[in-house]
Amino acid sequence: MSRKQLWLLAGLALLLAACGGGGSSPSFTLALNPTSLAVVQGSNGTTTLTVTPQNGFTGTVSLALAAGQDQVPQGLSLSPGSVQVSGANPVTQTLTLSASSSTPTGTYRLKVRGTSGSLTKDVDLTVTVSAPSGGGGGGSTSGTVSTPGGPVGVALQGGTFAQGPTAQNVNPPSGFQAPYGGIAFTAQVAQGGTLTVTLTFPQAIPQGAVLKKYQGNAWRDIPGAQLSGSTATYQVQDGGALDADGQANGQVVDPVALLTPAPTFTLSDPTPNPLSVSQGGTATFQVTLVSQNGFQGQVALSLADGEDPLPQGLAITATDPSPISLQAGGSVTVTATVSAGQGVAPATYRLKVRAEGGNVVQEKPLSVQVVQPPSFDFSLDSPSVTTRRDPSLRGNNRVLLRFTTQNGFQGKVDLSLVDEGGNPVPGLSLSPASVNVTGTQNFTVYVLADNNIPLSGAGKGYAVRLRASSGSIVREQPLIVDVWTGVGAANLNFQRVAYGNGIFVVAGGNGYDYHNRIYVYNPADRSFTNVYDIYMIDNVCGYLRDVTYDPVRQTWVAVGGDVIMVSTDNAQTWQLVRGAKNPSYPSCSSQYGDGWGLGRVRYVNDRLWAWNDGETPALYFSQDGGYSWNSLSLPQPSGYNKPSLKGLAYANGKYLGVGETRPFNSPGRPAVFVYDGNVGTWSVTEISTPNDLLLTDVLYVPEWGKFVAVGGAVPYWGIVGTSTDGVTWTFQGPFNVNQIRGLAYGNGAVVVVGATGTALVSTDGQNWRRIAQDICGAQSAAFGSGIFAHTSAGTLCTSP
Repeated sequence: MSRKQLWLLAGLALLLAACGGGGSSPSFTLALNPTSLAVVQGSNGTTTLTVTPQNGFTGTVSLALAAGQDQVPQGLSLSPGSVQVSGANPVTQTLTLSASSSTPTGTYRLKVRGTSGSLTKDVDLTVTVSAPSGGGGGGSTSGTVSTPGGPVGVALQGGTFAQGPTAQNVNPPSGFQAPYGGIAFTAQVAQGGTLTVTLTFPQAIPQGAVLKKYQGNAWRDIPGAQLSGSTATYQVQDGGALDADGQANGQVVDPVALLTPAPTFTLSDPTPNPLSVSQGGTATFQVTLVSQNGFQGQVALSLADGEDPLPQGLAITATDPSPISLQAGGSVTVTATVSAGQGVAPATYRLKVRAEGGNVVQEKPLSVQVVQPPSFDFSLDSPSVTTRRDPSLRGNNRVLLRFTTQNGFQGKVDLSLVDEGGNPVPGLSLSPASVNVTGTQNFTVYVLADNNIPLSGAGKGYAVRLRASSGSIVREQPLIVDVWTGVGAANLNFQRVAYGNGIFVVAGGNGYDYHNRIYVYNPADRSFTNVYDIYMIDNVCGYLRDVTYDPVRQTWVAVGGDVIMVSTDNAQTWQLVRGAKNPSYPSCSSQYGDGWGLGRVRYVNDRLWAWNDGETPALYFSQDGGYSWNSLSLPQPSGYNKPSLKGLAYANGKYLGVGETRPFNSPGRPAVFVYDGNVGTWSVTEISTPNDLLLTDVLYVPEWGKFVAVGGAVPYWGIVGTSTDGVTWTFQGPFNVNQIRGLAYGNGAVVVVGATGTALVSTDGQNWRRIAQDICGAQSAAFGSGIFAHTSAGTLCTSP
């Protein structure tokens, strides 16, 4: 009787899931030789890795096995875990792949992954794990076969039982995980040759599991397979009978396997895509992660190479939520923040979003457009502005800001004044403090000052920066703020100011109401007080025209015409020592004749000096505080009228005066006067000035080692000269400063004042800056208590 044999091959296998993921940034490439490797369970194999640096890359590259088309099987490992790249040449490294005795057999399409910072590079590697010669390596199984004629050999993939043939190793389809161990099975053969196989697993069969057979080099469904609870049942149709003795003759039935889906997750397309981000800025996109097949755990998001390399400085820097935790059967929508460094070149980078969790890697394309950020710039219509200590002032203290925008900037821009260190300047502010910029446009802002302003900028101005800021955008322009404040209106139309003993004193006469008046300004409490007022007619013979302080005798002296007044109580009360009107005389001229005609008084070197600044036939000096006076004559050269002395200074053992000589029938000529006290004589020298402008005042600046003289004429021209010896001069100008009348030195600067509210300032004697004060004109200037003061026919002004 003929006999046929039927063999059942029931196999279980593990599926490994594959994963996958601009121009001159440092980077590297990876290469393997060979790219396929066979490893026996419990043993190892080797391949050679080549790391090639690009664009100057150096550093440590971490190495690991990663999923490719298949998942990394349990027990398969790689060593070493890193390689060092320190130069421009490729680096080779022998890699060892080790399989444990329990690593499932099969062929795995994997990747070797190299990581350094934000750089991640992969290279394909196929690893075939086989069982040791002479034995199986699958999970533990047991089973029986019941047939009418006796036992039948049964084989499981990876192990041999009874008289079954040697197992076949086949690659399972992707998307499924490892077989169960401890499987029990039974096979019942019917008379018609139908074999019913029942597989019993130690736990419930997961939802989504399928039973497949490997036939014709492909995995195919088994018709009629039933999966319920922990049992799988199927039938094998053979059409013949089994051998009665159950002897095997090497025939093999197609292998079968219970395949359960591996835990994984899905990654949605990022939104928006493309994503636009500014240099130095951030932008966000969203993706949704959905757990599949029971996946749970933390997932990390990153940017990876796509069609273009990932540029250095472009990365995902934050996620919400953070960390990203995905629960089994759940989903989470993630907001990712992409940051672009200032060094990332504007371009469109075709990259990928990579999600990694456990052994699962998912990628989606994302185009990142790096653009120049919206920005703005601005300019000022003037490098300087003049204001006063008055937060409500809205006048000529304005500055025009011209804004231009780039890349569509719109928004609020904050305005402020800062010093060179970026700190707010006490006492200075802007109004308004912010503007809304929508394009190229102009804004007017007012520079304000209050009483908190420090004295550091007295006279020379406050060198600040006008700052315009919006978020991370900060733009600045230099600005000099001059602060001159009117502190009191004096009822005088011809006056001068002097400083001494902590106060400023203003003296003058009013030709409209015929009064002489003296005022005191105290910087300590900012008080402005009228301390002397007298009706001149029938009382005194002269209009007060000048005032000075004798620090040695501690007296104040005021002069004008034939009047000389002295105060010994710091300008609070005054004594008339010359110029009182004698009622016995019908007029002052009959009483004093030609008189002294005093127009100027100064304390110079060691004494008081007074003189007529129209025609100066003689100078008068006092060494007792102004009570008694002696005279010195000025020479009158042949062919000249009497000279005119305007200012007087002292240095290096000599007195230096400036003014004019007056040739007969000719205009006056600029001149200097030198008095040598050792011989008691004056010398007069004509000098050349720009446009032959006449000199009006002089002082000596010890820190510069120079005399500084000023001059000017109606209607508007002014000059400034410097000299080390008083004879040879260097002049600058003419400047557009009307009728320069006086100057003062202090706080490291010389301030030159003009009659119509304009001034010049210099901190080195060479460079002069015009101050458009537009506050009050000046006949003279003085410095003391850390501030400047100047005055003319009206308000006394101080800086600040």
